[in-house]
Order: sequence, then C-alpha cells, then structure tokens
Amino acid sequence: NYDWTPLLTMDMRRAAVEARTSNLVLPQRDLIINLTFPDLLHELTQIQQTKPTIACDIEGGINTLSCISIATSPQRSFLVPFTRLDGTPYWSTEEEARLWSELSRILVDSEIKKIWQNGLYDRFVLQYSYHITVRNSEDIMLAWWELYCELKKSLGFQCSILTNEPFYKADRKTTDQDTFYRYCCRDSAVTFEIHQKLMALLQPKQRAHYLFNNTALNFLLYAELRGIRYNQPLANERLEEVERQISVLQNSLDTIAAEMGALRRIDFSQSNQDVLRQVNEVCCYKKDQTKPKKEFEEAGYYQIATRLGNETPLSEDEKGSISILCGMVMNSKSTKFKDFLYGTCGLPVQYKKDPVTKEMRPTTDYESLLKLSKTSDHPVLGIALDLSRLRTRAQMLAIRSINGRMYCSYNLVGTETGRITSSKSVLPSYGKKRVGANLQTVPDDWDVTDSDSPLAQGMRDLFLADEGCYIGKADLKGADGWTIGAYMASIGDRTMLDDLLYGIKPAQVVAYILMHGEQKYLQVAKDRAALLSAVQCVKKDMWQYFVSKIGIWGYFYTMGPKSTAMNVFIQSEGATVLSEKDAREFQRCIGVRYNAHRLHKYFEDQIARHPYPFKLECPNGMTRRFFGRKKEILGEVLAHVPQVVTTHATVMAATNLWMDVDNRRSDGSLRVEILHQVHDELVMQWRIEDTEWAKEKVKLWFNNPIKITNQTITIPYDGAYGTAWSMDANHKIGIL
Repeated sequence: NYDWTPLLTMDMRRAAVEARTSNLVLPQRDLIINLTFPDLLHELTQIQQTKPTIACDIEGGINTLSCISIATSPQRSFLVPFTRLDGTPYWSTEEEARLWSELSRILVDSEIKKIWQNGLYDRFVLQYSYHITVRNSEDIMLAWWELYCELKKSLGFQCSILTNEPFYKADRKTTDQDTFYRYCCRDSAVTFEIHQKLMALLQPKQRAHYLFNNTALNFLLYAELRGIRYNQPLANERLEEVERQISVLQNSLDTIAAEMGALRRIDFSQSNQDVLRQVNEVCCYKKDQTKPKKEFEEAGYYQIATRLGNETPLSEDEKGSISILCGMVMNSKSTKFKDFLYGTCGLPVQYKKDPVTKEMRPTTDYESLLKLSKTSDHPVLGIALDLSRLRTRAQMLAIRSINGRMYCSYNLVGTETGRITSSKSVLPSYGKKRVGANLQTVPDDWDVTDSDSPLAQGMRDLFLADEGCYIGKADLKGADGWTIGAYMASIGDRTMLDDLLYGIKPAQVVAYILMHGEQKYLQVAKDRAALLSAVQCVKKDMWQYFVSKIGIWGYFYTMGPKSTAMNVFIQSEGATVLSEKDAREFQRCIGVRYNAHRLHKYFEDQIARHPYPFKLECPNGMTRRFFGRKKEILGEVLAHVPQVVTTHATVMAATNLWMDVDNRRSDGSLRVEILHQVHDELVMQWRIEDTEWAKEKVKLWFNNPIKITNQTITIPYDGAYGTAWSMDANHKIGIL
C-alpha cells in the first residue's frame, strides 16, 4: 500500500538516527503550572515588554475556557488557569478580570507573534466568548500542509514525526488536575518546537504561500463569527413536508418487504386501538403499557398515541410515521436491507472498496442503487433512491441556527488541493447539539426533480441578506479550462486558451460536435467568430451540454468511457444514460478540437523523469508529493493543479476584499463583508446604498493574474446580487 510510503520512510529515518546511540534522549521541558497570582502577572508583563514569539493553546470552548498555556520557547511553557477540573474558579473575580486584561494585551499586540495549531478554533473561542481579537498569528497546521498535504494534520501526528516527545495526547482526558495542566503546557511547547522545525524545512515559495494562507485565516474567522441570516421558519416548513414524504415512501418500502416475507411490521388492518396496543408493546414499559420509554417519548410517542385514539383511517404517511417510531421498518441503510435487496429481491450485488482495509464489501449506498436502477426496474430501487435523496435533504433542513443566523467552522487545508472544507460551528445550541453544518454542500435548485418536489427549490433561498443589505455571489467561470488551456499553450497548443479568451466555452464546442457532427463543425472550426456564433444553439438544458460539462474535464484527467458514462449517470441522478459506446463517441468529439493526449504525454514524461516521489509545484507556490506508483498517479496529477488554481484564485479575491483599506469604514468595519466561500464562489454582503461601489470593487478584487508555467491568465467570474443566496427569480436584483 503506497499510502504508507511517507510514514514508512519517516520511521526508517528515525530508526537510523536512534540506532547510532544507545541513549534515548527525550525533550526536557519546564512546564510551569502552579504560579502564584503575582508571578503570573510578572510573566505576562515580561511578554508585553519584551515581545517575544510565543506559542499558545487553550483548553475548553465557548464560555468554558479552563486554561491557556503560553510557551516562550520549546523548553518553557507556563499556564494561566481559570477553572479547576471540577469547574470551580481558580481565582477571585477581581484576580480573574486582571489576568484576562493582561492576556488580552498580549493577544491583541501585533508586535507579538503567536503560534497556534488549528488556531481558528482558539481564536474563535477567544473572540466570541471573551471579545479578544488575536493579531499576528501563525498556524503550524498550515505549514505542515505545505510539506505533506495528504497526511494527517493533528498536533499529535506532527509531534510524532517532527519531535522526540513521547505520546502524551491521552492526558487530555485525565482526571488529575496537575496532569491536565501539564498537558496544556506541553501542547504549546510542542507547537513552538514544531514551528521551528517547519520553518527550517519550508522552501521560499512554500513559505510565501504559507504566509498567504495565514492571512486568509482572518477572513474565514470573520465569516465564522458573522454567520448568515437564515429563514428558520421556512426551513421548518420544508422539513415537515420532507419528513411526511419520507413516511409515505417508508410505508411503501415496508409494504413490499412485508409482502415478500422480509419484514415483520405493524398490522394496520386492525383498528386504531389495536394498532396503539401494538405500538405500546414496543414503546412502553412492560409493567406499565401506558408509559413510554424516554427515547420513544422524545421521538413523538404522545402525538402518535393521540392520533390512534381517533378511529379515522390512517393515511400512508401516518402509517410510515408509526413504523418509524417503533423501528419496525426496512431501513435502507441497514444490513437487513442488503440481505433483502441482494437475497430476497435477487438483484446483483454491488461492491465498494473499504477506505481503511481496501477490501471490496457489499454496499447499498446511493451510487450502488443508481447503478442498479440502470439495468433493473424493480420498484424497491426507485423507492430507496427517493428515500435517500429525501433523507439527505431532511438532514440539511434539520441543521440548527441560532439567533436567526447560520454558522459553520472552516478548514483552509482540509483537502490536498487547498479546497476549503467546513463543518458544524463550535457554537452550542440547546442540549449538547452544535449550530450549523457543512455549508459547502448547501444544495442549489434541483434540476432533475419535478417542480412539485420539496427538493426542487434547493436550500440557498433560506440564506438571506440582512435588513437593508444585498447578498452578492461571484463564482469563477470555467476555472478548470483556463488552467488546462494555459498548460496546453505552454506545450505548443493554444486552441483551448484562445477559445476561452475569445469567449468560447469548450463544453459548448464539444456539445455542438456531438449534436451536429464533425463535418458541420469543420465548416466553422477555423473562424472563431463563426464558431462562437454556431455554438449559441447549445443551451444549458440540453443533455449534450450537460454531458460535455460533466465529461470534458474527466477526459483530460484520464477518465475512460465506462467511468465517464457512469459519472454522467450519477451526476444526473439517473436522468441521462450513456452507453459505453456513446461515451467513447463523446470522448472522440472532445479530441476533434482539444488534444488531451498531448497533455497526458507531457505529464507522463515529467513523472517518468522525476525521482520518486513525483513532486509538483503549483502556480501559487504550493508543492505536492505524489506517493503512489508512478504509473498510477497521472490522473491525480492532472486534476491537482486546476483545483489548486481555482481555490487559490477565489481565496485571492477574498483576501483582496479583506485587505483593501478602502473597504474599511472609519470604525474598522467592512463595507463589503465576507459571509461564505464555496470552492470557486465567494458570498458577500453590503448595504443597499453601497451597491454600485461594491460592484466596481468586486471587479478589482477578482482581477488576479496568475502565472501558469509561461502563461499569465486572469480567470473571469460571473456574479449576481439580491436578497437571498439562491439568486432565483424571486430574489435576484442584478448582476455583478
């Protein structure tokens, strides 16, 4: 397994070093955990006066920060405690207030560099709960990513590679107070040591990109703290309708499974009173058949019991709801469903590779159900697919907002390409639940669904502009094509790049050839004005354009016809079916104008000539090592740079917005705010009266020439603004 190559190499190097001596030399660290109040004040004052580089680490979360450690070197760290492990305060109210005041002076001082590990979390907690805006920060997670973007990025993992510190991360869950405090101090001391090691390893271009990314953390923190106004009442209405349809479909699936002898279910042929008796047998205590167990009470037992007190015939969704409450259902994600689908129904078993063991295991995930539906019209497949879509939407609609706003957390280096990822916010809702979700996957309108479906309108219309404001969104146009076009031009083929510069979309050209044939295309092929005019007959809602848009870049990334056909099928939710022969013809149409094989040959030669592991330097300075077999990495290499460039161009625009002094009011607030970023799209907000000013500024912020090999390109953008992120007919006001 080549995935283990870098770790094996690192361990062998460590073993070689340790083999030279019989002595085990471990780091010596002075972890100071019991300073008196005067001594703590002295330490904090010294830092304010001498302004050294420090590393920091907090323990705790929103309004529950228990301590913070500060390392002034890898060998020395001291603790500022606020609460003990039992939750009692460590200081008097006056002493704690004084400590926070002194800490704040350090954290806001731009002359004092602070080093963090995944510092967005610490900085969010400090700013949200304690109103401390940390300035001059660096983050070792970002520096480590510059070296090994595909490896884990936790502090414990970096520590195991870059230091001789024995494993200590289990101390975080200790019940001993001093051990816990030393753990916090060790975190900051180790962070300091790792920072020193990483700075020595980074090459100049990597270091420059690392510092650029550190700046980008500031606008992501702003977006995390700001959140987006959210229409929770409308979301609740849609959730109720989605759950009703889930109940209807679940009842249909259960009926089929019961008829085939694969499920024991509630007998709905009996009276409602008898149905209630069956429900009570499942949901209530044996000694008291009128008292539900807690989990069933919370799941809606009393509403069901009240309904069954009425003998009016049950609807299909009510039957489904009752079955769901009792757990007497054919769960489409269960092992029982696999047995039902592949055993009882006799459908061919679908397999999926286990990401950990790499073994092929039977699966009934969404893609496998789609594949089956391509060759079978068994009614169970359609029901299970619709259930999967609706449950995914229900999960999204069930995400929690707070104070009328939706939040998330970001990870700037959550992927190998630097594509930003997001997850739930660290803000608490009620109970132990957290606010928000992965806002990178908020669905737009659902093109392949009936207009009456609750899926049709997407969810972006739930994200609203604040009162007196417009939301604006700007997303890059054909970003992959610009990068591929630049590479093609650098090896002597300017066709794609010149097409893009002329305003011709490669996907439209391929769709035109697919629709009208090669001979008709050749009549306009050499005249770009004529070609641009000809391809206007290709509309966005045509299947040929959909196939071209989905398939052209996959072809450039070495995707074969069989995989292309399946990818189109899955991306279209089963609406567009290509045979392998059709996909091969489609790929031939690409080659009529765009010579992907020339680009493949160029990178094959690069990979062959380069010593293992192949190292690819991207236009933004990021460098990636590919540890897979040389003969197996071509597709991954080809896809890497376009994704890197796309993300980088968007981050550059956001950074320009953040750093533009003209975008700051006299009180330091932003005229155009950053609310969210999704790969190649930036979501912003401004006051309505600032609209014309904002439109001109967006043009400047997205005007970012990028040098790709020997070609300098500026990726254009499309933009719109209105009253909701969706920019649908009900909310769009104008274009950017």
